Amino acid sequence: MSFLAPYHVVCSDRMIDLVRPPAGFVVPYGINFSIPRSALGPDLVLNPEDERLHSATVTRHELTFDLAPDERPCATWIAHEIESAFGSEPMPPEVGTTLVPDVVVGMRDATLYDCLFTMDRQWVEPSPPERGAVVTLDPSSLTERFIAVLTVLRAHHQIGMIFALPGLLQEMPEPYRKSPAVCWSASTDGFLHKDKMLAELANMRPHDGSPKTVRAMAAKRELEALVASWDGHGEPPAAMVGWASRFLASWPLESVLEASS
Repeated sequence: MSFLAPYHVVCSDRMIDLVRPPAGFVVPYGINFSIPRSALGPDLVLNPEDERLHSATVTRHELTFDLAPDERPCATWIAHEIESAFGSEPMPPEVGTTLVPDVVVGMRDATLYDCLFTMDRQWVEPSPPERGAVVTLDPSSLTERFIAVLTVLRAHHQIGMIFALPGLLQEMPEPYRKSPAVCWSASTDGFLHKDKMLAELANMRPHDGSPKTVRAMAAKRELEALVASWDGHGEPPAAMVGWASRFLASWPLESVLEASS
């Protein structure tokens, strides 16, 4: 109810589950790899027909004046009590949604509803989202070929992380440097791209001459040699995957962060 004008509204505040195509996918594999919907197929997942790959549920907070049958008796009673006590009348939606000139709420123009009742609501019913939530894929649902790609990419990005981390720590406030929380993510279409990897490796620069950096430089040169000798077609060669697996086993991500703190 508004004390500025003799009007009240009775509405329903709901959480609605909407089923939509996924917005994308993420695979937690040491770091979080995001995958676009268009890339997902039999080369990447074991069961392309899995329902989770085609639909995702989005929960939306919605305010509506279209009350459900079980809500209407309560709404009628509430409206009667308000009208009896204050003499107000219900504000029609066509009045409440009238835009108020030169008033903005958040990133949108304000309505009479916002000005007379509360601006903590989306009074005009939003259009349904076209896409659903981002779906997390368990590595066990992926093909061996894609796991091999992710293994190489994780080693590739971890080397880059080792070089970048000192600079990131310098930008952090002093209290946070002792126990940094770093969330690393990357995107992939499920394939290795030789030219892109070589360009990224070439751009990796050390920040200091610490033993950790020297070790990372050696790993970088080894990976560069493996990528350069690959023809760039098909799945990554066994030698590259084997090297990446050994590198990750000998240098877990947790120890990288601990050594930098």
